[in-house]
Amino acid sequence: MFTAIAFFLRYSGAFINSNENLEKIFIYIVPSLYAIAVAAGTSIFKKKLPVIKMNPVFVEKLSAYRAVYILRFALMEGACLFAIIVYLITGRQMFLLLAVLCILTFFVLKPSKSKLVNELELSSEEALMIVD
Repeated sequence: MFTAIAFFLRYSGAFINSNENLEKIFIYIVPSLYAIAVAAGTSIFKKKLPVIKMNPVFVEKLSAYRAVYILRFALMEGACLFAIIVYLITGRQMFLLLAVLCILTFFVLKPSKSKLVNELELSSEEALMIVD
């Protein structure tokens, strides 16, 4: 939604370019921040997953899994919001496309019941306890 509002504000002329030098800096910062956020989120997720799997209490296992997913998505969301704000400042559509790429990454990494069962290697009894 913020992306659509940002696009509308730029399209309506509410924001104008104020500093061309900022655009040159952001061309490197924004993609780097996105790549670092995705890499860090994935790394944290992969490091914490074996620890979560070893937890014998099912409810705690789910809670820890949810927490690590929230952390992973929060890192990406920060990079996505930064890209949208830079788009507002510069008007460069590349930053808007990077924000859309980030949003698409959310859909690709979206947790599901099958992912949960596979990643946590749940027993059939535990899998049946999960409600969609």
